[in-house]
Amino acid sequence: AYYDTLGRSTAAIVDYQDGPEFKWLLTGLSTTFFNNIMHTRLSEDTVEQRLRETLDAFAAKQVRHLSWWVEADAQPAQLGGYLEAHGLTYTEGMPAMAADLGQLDPTLADVPGLTIEHVANKEGLRQWTDTLLTGFDLSLDESEDCCELYLPLGFDQPLRHYAGYLDGRLVATSQLFLGEGVAGLYCVATLPEARRRGVGAAMSMTPMLEARELGYRIGILQASSLGAAVYGRMGFRKHAQFSHYYLAP
Repeated sequence: AYYDTLGRSTAAIVDYQDGPEFKWLLTGLSTTFFNNIMHTRLSEDTVEQRLRETLDAFAAKQVRHLSWWVEADAQPAQLGGYLEAHGLTYTEGMPAMAADLGQLDPTLADVPGLTIEHVANKEGLRQWTDTLLTGFDLSLDESEDCCELYLPLGFDQPLRHYAGYLDGRLVATSQLFLGEGVAGLYCVATLPEARRRGVGAAMSMTPMLEARELGYRIGILQASSLGAAVYGRMGFRKHAQFSHYYLAP
């Protein structure tokens, strides 16, 4: 649902397809987070040709970072083997975690000197994307494209952006997506100089508390290796493991 929403963005970089063979969201940005094949339905007779044609088309579009999901009902059944034969690498990715929002401890959102605000305009979104990319050690050259991706989707439901200011300086980001009856947490990033001070937990807790006020009962997220322990202290528990095939320089 998150990527379906991004697919409705009118940004020039967006390539969204939901067809009988593939469902994807591509942007060309240099991170697999923004380039995903979500569903694949190919026959054994055509899989080799269609994969070759599709990957060649992505290369022509300068899509160099790609995450290919192989869900339980992907076709053909041995899709992963075909992807590896075409140069993709299997990686057991991040744990999928969920929490009962009614059990969250709101005091984790309180960090001395930290204020958290909703992003409400283009200039605020551009500063947010600058901070997001810096926090994830990605190129600031793509900040404008990232901003243009989110801008047409607005600033409230189903997608909200949060900016964290520590002693008046923007140092952290997070994002709330409301869909499919649950509250999803995304884009949690903190600048290196502001880490290990509870900022990430506060940036994660605040969207979840707002979702609770809106009537949502369950929060979900994908945890990085750095964030898993923090989310565990917040009350999130692992329920599954993401496993994707990746194409990257």
